[in-house]
Amino acid sequence: MRLLKNLIFFFILIETQCCYACDILTGHHQLLVVTTRNWEEKQGNLQLYERLNDDSAWTPIGAPMPVTLGKAGLAWGIGLHSGTIEMLPCKVEGDGKSPAGIFSLGSAFGFASTSEVDHLKIEYLHLDECIEAVDDPLSRYYNHIVNKKEVIPDWHSSERMGEEPLYKLGLVFNHNFPNPQTGAGSAIFLHIWQQEHSGTAGCTAMSRENLTTILSWLERNKNPVLVQLPIFKYYELQNDWNLPGLASQPGTMNNLPSENRDAITYNLVNLSKMSPDIILDIRYATSNNFLGFPVYSKPVCYLHREIAEALVKVQKALSFMQLGLKVFDGYRPLSVQQMMWDVMQDERYVSNPATNKGRHTRGTAVDLTLVDNNGNELEMPTGFDDFTEKAHSNYPNVSEIAFKNRALLEEVMRKYHFQSLLTEWWHFDFEGWHDDIKFPPLDVDFGQIE
Repeated sequence: MRLLKNLIFFFILIETQCCYACDILTGHHQLLVVTTRNWEEKQGNLQLYERLNDDSAWTPIGAPMPVTLGKAGLAWGIGLHSGTIEMLPCKVEGDGKSPAGIFSLGSAFGFASTSEVDHLKIEYLHLDECIEAVDDPLSRYYNHIVNKKEVIPDWHSSERMGEEPLYKLGLVFNHNFPNPQTGAGSAIFLHIWQQEHSGTAGCTAMSRENLTTILSWLERNKNPVLVQLPIFKYYELQNDWNLPGLASQPGTMNNLPSENRDAITYNLVNLSKMSPDIILDIRYATSNNFLGFPVYSKPVCYLHREIAEALVKVQKALSFMQLGLKVFDGYRPLSVQQMMWDVMQDERYVSNPATNKGRHTRGTAVDLTLVDNNGNELEMPTGFDDFTEKAHSNYPNVSEIAFKNRALLEEVMRKYHFQSLLTEWWHFDFEGWHDDIKFPPLDVDFGQIE
């Protein structure tokens, strides 16, 4: 009987852990989302979201707010997510990094008296000369905020919160709490920034006006949490953690024209069916790309029919030279284009879909290179998706062979009405690609096309 009870308990525990890992936001109805471009970035955006219950969709609240983070960027912290993913890099005490992950929120704090902030719907701690945040890993009060009059001090290092002007207003988020791991980081807050572009010691900072707005919005009975991630990691974990789409950020899908976004094919064709001889190496269906994870549901190249037909002619012309094409990318859904722009906001290499709606999104752009009869790539100045000047189509300091191969590729593509892109030798646009009527931008997932 005892064995049976133990087995029942075991399966209940496993089921609970699995459900927790799969729906980490259950019971939480207010969400603060902070995203940065990468692990090392010290600036980011904060967006508020709210939902009525666990079954309803997240709704963005207000506009994104600029924030600054740790001067050394982000590292995985200890929060609600702990144990659900491989966590590297990890935050440690004094590393100058803000914690990444999902965290419950503690009390607000500040210099104002309790009566002055009685409109707040969360707990509030008035800071005076006795309130300290202990950051000594050897103290029993490590990573706790204490009133030194009410405890016996055993620490050699702490923040005297009532003496820090940046703590005139703030909010605790529960990193490495309530059972702190020694040396894993302490005293992490949302607080007022010193300057808009200055990194912090590990907190997340913003303007006083925006922080005031957030504190007035928060409600304890809605169990608010904070998600803080590099944007590529956010997209990678979005489905697993049931996170909202970043549709409220500047330049995202909500700001794009809606015409034809729900079209199913709109003259998109499978390039392999048009020309089986063209080799495909669809990098964005794999982890071998600058994002580091797949964003296409299958390794297929779709193009607008007119563009695919022109590319077939290119392949035929090259075959007389004992050469052929290898294609890295073709049609790209608008939502994927937005994802790429969120990660790398540099229009030399990634189109901003809010301004020109993208090039690949119309099925009129193709990324490719030359191969020999055995399918081996010919020498080129760089590999695919090299974001340096050496990848520019007019960069002079390349080998003689690479120079000739690049010139040959451009010559044959131009003959069939493709134009090269200055910053990427592998990228070609079909003439008239920016015609919104003939070649409208699309947001159709690969799975919907066939």
